[in-house]
Amino acid sequence: MLSNEQSISRILVIRLSSMGDVVLTSKLIRNLRKNFKNSIIKFITNKEYEDLIKYNPNLNEYLLYEKYNTDKINELINNLREFKPDLIIDLQNSNRSKELIKNLSKNTFKFDKRTFYKLLLVYSKINKNTTYELIPDLYCKTIKLPNFEIDNLGLEIWLSNKENYETIINRKYYRKNKYKIAIAPGATYKTKRIPEDILTMILKNLSKNIGIEYFLIGGKEEIDISNKIEQEIDSINYTGKLSILETTEIIDQSDLLITNDTGIMHIASARRTLIIVFYGCTIPNFGFVPYHTPHIIFENDLWCRPCSHIGRNFCPLIHFNCMKKFNVIEISDKIIAFLNNLYKFG
Repeated sequence: MLSNEQSISRILVIRLSSMGDVVLTSKLIRNLRKNFKNSIIKFITNKEYEDLIKYNPNLNEYLLYEKYNTDKINELINNLREFKPDLIIDLQNSNRSKELIKNLSKNTFKFDKRTFYKLLLVYSKINKNTTYELIPDLYCKTIKLPNFEIDNLGLEIWLSNKENYETIINRKYYRKNKYKIAIAPGATYKTKRIPEDILTMILKNLSKNIGIEYFLIGGKEEIDISNKIEQEIDSINYTGKLSILETTEIIDQSDLLITNDTGIMHIASARRTLIIVFYGCTIPNFGFVPYHTPHIIFENDLWCRPCSHIGRNFCPLIHFNCMKKFNVIEISDKIIAFLNNLYKFG
């Protein structure tokens, strides 16, 4: 049996997608480094997510997967064969990751995707109101080694190779006359997005009560949504114009992020930015929630939730009440109270 120090000098971790999932691996990577101080740790992810790991000091090297480039994939496989890992941690656990690590090592831990658990939640609503585990902790529990120690700290994204981790985790929240609030209105699937008209009403109501500077962020797919919001509220629109790392800088400079259940939420967690998150067709029980960061979750308690664990482009019952039944005034008041309660320094 492998031990924490004995026989493990080369470690390979795989998480190809998606953006949020890659961020959620950062706790595991940090704990691997703590447990294997002298080992070489390599990480594989999709090329589009390079920004999320490029400055992580706990990695010796990262490798990029290019899905539609056969030559690059073969080059990557050859690289891994030369590396000869003693331990593989496959957090993707898909056909693509299996192709990469085939015959590389007998010592492989694969992430349990909990397919049956998710199906029970979606189709029978069983366990909907029980306690649940969070994905960063489940990633760490993938390691079945004796004496593997796991800390109680949060997520990480590094903006440069000169950052001090203590500064990030000990972030102070200073009260100010005007708050910077980042807005991420998009999501891959429509049933995970709060309608822009409801979101706009919330933002307008907040502006009536406290000083705010709004920043709209997101990918190119969210440009139309952000443009509609920009027409209604005074804001700076960065949507579709920034890299992931540049977006992270905007979130880091913000006092609060307002978002849906998306990967940007996890980036904010990694930078300890306060979070407001709206859940529609998904629920926190799937394990994707703000991690070790002050936050408020807004969701409507409906019998039909969750209707999907990843999202849909239409409401199966047509009404879309999970995102349309939010009380604008109540939400605005709770956000203001949240800011006043947390921003108590200075």
